[in-house]
Order: sequence, then C-alpha cells, then structure tokens
Amino acid sequence: MSQKQLERKRLFVKKELPEFKKKRKHERVPVILEVSYRTTGGFLVSYSMNLSKGGIFIETDNPLSVGEELTLRLMPSADKNVFEELRGRVVWVRKEETSEGRPGMGIVFENIAETIGDIIDDLVSTFKGLQIVFVGGKSSKSRSHFAGRLRSILRSKVTEVGGKISAIDQLTQNVDLIVADLDRAGQEGLALLRWATDGMKNRPALVALASLPEMQETAKKLGIDEVISPKGSPNEFRMAVLRALSRPLIKSTNDEK
Repeated sequence: MSQKQLERKRLFVKKELPEFKKKRKHERVPVILEVSYRTTGGFLVSYSMNLSKGGIFIETDNPLSVGEELTLRLMPSADKNVFEELRGRVVWVRKEETSEGRPGMGIVFENIAETIGDIIDDLVSTFKGLQIVFVGGKSSKSRSHFAGRLRSILRSKVTEVGGKISAIDQLTQNVDLIVADLDRAGQEGLALLRWATDGMKNRPALVALASLPEMQETAKKLGIDEVISPKGSPNEFRMAVLRALSRPLIKSTNDEK
C-alpha cells in the first residue's frame, strides 16, 4: 500500500470511528444512581458506618458486575435538593438474600472525604441529634428495656410511647427512627407503623420486633425496613437498627431513558 493510501486510511478512521462507536449494538450505557436519605440523621449514621470508610452498600435485586464503574449522585441532606457526584466501582456482590443480609452490591469510592468533607462539617455543626421513638405495650418496664438498648446504641434521647393509636399525636414530622414491639403493641402497633409509612411527610426508618411468623410477614408487607425477633441477641438488634437508619433511597436515572 502506498504512503498516500495509508494517509487516506488514517483520515477515514479518524473521521468514522466516533460514529462507529455510537452505532455499536452492545455499547455500555454509563450507570448513574441517585442516592438520598430520609433524614439528615440517617445520612450521618450512614456516613459514620460506611461512607467515611470509602464505600457504601446498595440493596438491589439486580446488582452490577464486580469491577463495573458507576456514578452516584449523593444527596446528603433531605432539606437540600443538591447532589454531589461520586465516581464508584463495584467491588463485591450478593446476588441472593442470606443470613448476612439482602441482595445488593458493595461500592468503593475515591477521595470521598475531599468531595463531601465540607458538607459533613456543615451538617454536624447544625445537627441537634437523632429523634427516636419506641412503641411498646402498657408495661413501662418492657419499654424501658428496649429503649435503654436504643440509647446505648445511638447515644440519643428516646421517646417511649404505648401502643395506643393516640400515640400518633406524640410523633412529629422530624422523627428519624421508630422501633415498635409488636408482641406487646399488637394491632395498634401495626396501625401506628402503617400510619408512619403512609402518613408522615418524611417517612422515618422503621424497625419492627415480632415473634410470630404471621406478624413478621405482615410487617414486611407494610415495607418495614427491618423485622426481627425481640428474642434475638443485643447485637442482632443493634445491627437491625443501624441498617434501617443508614439505608439510602436509590433511584436509577437510567430507568428514565
């Protein structure tokens, strides 16, 4: 092939390659996930547990492959509709629910502290503490047992209420977490959780304690974040509370395209 023909071929490749890439049948579409939190308190718990260590766990029935890259648009505060973009990479995947947790993927980020460090400082400086409500039965002794665990785990004030539906009046729209002992609060406790799911402007994280399988199933159908037995270990209770508080709300912008 002559020098002139070689030159013509180079020009052809330079001109046609971008167009060829656009037409590739299996071109990978960049994955963009919007991650937000129900409350500022929930975000700060998630940051202390996960993000400060450079990663996050995203619950999904359709995880990406290990090694795949994506962009997360992170909204740290529920009060500010502003997203910070983080570049991430999938480092591990859980395809099915196991004793270790629900299906999803572990994502690691680069330089997250530099990206959202100032936002964290601002949120911490104005944060007034977690607002936690424990819903139990008539016995103040049983309520105090679990409320004491919550205070120990989260170092925050816990408001204790009975299972009566009138307890709704004691809840504000700024609650971060509601834990309900359904063994003692029964159907009225379920009704309160149902109201928290549908009736509160900013739905808080919800944890239900239930021994009976049918009560557990009912709570799961309501969309309660964590449903566990009250007879479980203190560590099981602790992990359920932290998972519920730190669980982000996920939206894929690719679904809109």
